[in-house]
Amino acid sequence: MSYYVAEEIVREHFRQHSQHQRNIQRINFCVLCYPRLRNTNRSFQRFWNWITVNHNANTYMGYTVEILNNLRTHRDNSQFGIEEITRAISALIASVRYNQSLTTFAEVCYHTHRLFLTTGAF
Repeated sequence: MSYYVAEEIVREHFRQHSQHQRNIQRINFCVLCYPRLRNTNRSFQRFWNWITVNHNANTYMGYTVEILNNLRTHRDNSQFGIEEITRAISALIASVRYNQSLTTFAEVCYHTHRLFLTTGAF
């Protein structure tokens, strides 16, 4: 399950993959569009442990790793304001698949942002 993504959209997207259609729109929650990386950094591992334990996450994509690394890279950039941070954290949380959501999307985003700030980017 992914936050705010209808199961019909997920099924249709994976159907397109299974039929080997060309020009499939890449979607951030798709492991085929964004394969998981074999090696992740320590910050991502800490983030993943936290979201798995506290928010029932079960799968991440290459996009998840990419967006967290981008957040870490731009955290001290004055041009990377609250709107960009909000979009990035929303995309990060939406790219994760969950067994069953335990908290609302807004709460997970809020807690992720707070931890990102207080821990120095996990």
